[in-house]
Amino acid sequence: MELLIVPFVLVGVPVALVLLLRSDSSAGRQLGAFLGLSETQRRAFPSFPSWSADRDRAHAARDIAQKYGLTYVGDSKEEMERIAHFFLFRHKPPGVVEALVVSESPAIREALFTYYDRPRWRSTFAHFTSARLDLPEFRLSGRGFPLRDRTAPPIAFTDLPEFTASYEVRGQDETRIRGVLDRFVRTRLAVHGECWIEGKGSELLCGRSVDYTQAGERDAFFLVAREIRALFEKR
Repeated sequence: MELLIVPFVLVGVPVALVLLLRSDSSAGRQLGAFLGLSETQRRAFPSFPSWSADRDRAHAARDIAQKYGLTYVGDSKEEMERIAHFFLFRHKPPGVVEALVVSESPAIREALFTYYDRPRWRSTFAHFTSARLDLPEFRLSGRGFPLRDRTAPPIAFTDLPEFTASYEVRGQDETRIRGVLDRFVRTRLAVHGECWIEGKGSELLCGRSVDYTQAGERDAFFLVAREIRALFEKR
């Protein structure tokens, strides 16, 4: 009997807790609150066992690559080196790029991927490089994103409460940043307050602190990231 109890405790209890955490029950919501997870993070909590989430993530990336005519790459050290200069990745523990899909053309380069910060959480990102982008170096820290930027004073925007409730804006070139974040752009960004957004020159980075493992979730995020990119393109 003791031989049966030990495997149940080691395997059965974790499985039950993960299934409860991902459920729509009140107990699942209470467990998520106890663990300090937002509702979005709770619903995106990796399925058990972990290989199932890895499989779903890879399948979702392949589906999106096929849908949009992108190339599935998988893991990529080269992509990690390409984006390592962004503030976010300079100030997080070393990580890797997973489930990467990418498209390159003379006009624009698009990359959708999972960033795996090993001690913590996976997050989903989109990175764009386009000649239609001419951005000052700035960061919009979504209120729901765990990393806070303390390297520059925050830039206050008082005319649009919805935007200031969603983002904390930082950067050194305040005049140019205010010019990029005009009221038109800020009005539309206000509904995407959980995103981390960085801009610099011809590059734009958009991310959410959520591991999107399903094709529909990743697709929806990619469309939001493309929409955000379009807001910053030369008008």
